[in-house]
Amino acid sequence: MKNNSGQTLRRHIDRSAIAENYQILKKASGAATCGAAVKANGYGCGVETVSNILAREGCQQFFVADAIEAAKLRTIQKDAEIFILNGVFEDTIPLITEHILIPVLNSLSQIKLWQQSGVTQDFAVHIDTGMNRLGLRVNEAYNCLDDLKSVPKLIMSHFANADDPEDPKNTQQLEAFTALSQKYSGVTASMANSAATLSNHAAHFQLTRPGIAIYGGNPFSHLPNPMKPVVKAEAKIIDLREVLPNETVSYGGTFKAKETMRVAVCGVGYADGYPRNVSGQGVQLREYVPNGAKGFIAGEMINCIGRVTMDLTMFDVSHLPRNAVEIGDWVELFGDQITLDDFAEQSGTVSYEILTGIGRRYGPSI
Repeated sequence: MKNNSGQTLRRHIDRSAIAENYQILKKASGAATCGAAVKANGYGCGVETVSNILAREGCQQFFVADAIEAAKLRTIQKDAEIFILNGVFEDTIPLITEHILIPVLNSLSQIKLWQQSGVTQDFAVHIDTGMNRLGLRVNEAYNCLDDLKSVPKLIMSHFANADDPEDPKNTQQLEAFTALSQKYSGVTASMANSAATLSNHAAHFQLTRPGIAIYGGNPFSHLPNPMKPVVKAEAKIIDLREVLPNETVSYGGTFKAKETMRVAVCGVGYADGYPRNVSGQGVQLREYVPNGAKGFIAGEMINCIGRVTMDLTMFDVSHLPRNAVEIGDWVELFGDQITLDDFAEQSGTVSYEILTGIGRRYGPSI
């Protein structure tokens, strides 16, 4: 389908898939309430779009990264509980109080700041059971929670390896958090991310908080993806050119044609979140992951050749009939035919980074 808007990038957000994925996770949560991580602008899908869909499906507990994200979300979701995962800082207290947000306190210093502030609204406490990122150490939690001036709305922890359900560290973390949660049995507890929501009933406690699975990413590292794809990204062909034998393509001349080729130049590059690492040739990743990115057009896969540049990427369309591909046609980058997780693997990264890195030049979602 041609497009005369001048836009060279577009993406489609399957709103029904977001709803279906949430319902899968909600059902898997059993008796626990199912919340949702909507940080990073709803994992790049648009926090207004995503949160409204989830709210219609019954979600009323949202998790974001910082107070700025939380304040924006409050203008959209007036009655939801909005948790700030990065916690509280002196300059965010006014936002937290104005918008009735719930900071997740991650350290003794944040607890001290919160208590000294005199704010009386709800807060949560994060306990680190093995992630070594944020959160009170378990011994700190045992020592300080009894000294809090009020009871937390929530205590939470976070799995480091839940994407591999067989990893023994999951059990170690769960046992540590279970023991602590039993001491505070009247407080809502939360530990399950997407993978644990689907695979570890013992980790559900009273509130699950899935993220990537809502957006169609595979929450597991070695299992089939049980979720429906949500995002489809496409780039327009802005030129078709002949490349002669022994001529090279893109920076550094890392791809050399063995025969006459037809090359599609697409209006997408690393400035748009299309990683340079997916280049067909000329990046170190190809030593470890042999195949670069593929596109999909006219019912066929096409290979990325040469290095991805800031605004442009080249694909080999030599094997397609000449009348099957024209300037103005759209190439799928990932979505229906190329899974998000396959594309992420070709990039040497994870689906989270791909979704949240999609650039502004994609224009409005369709």
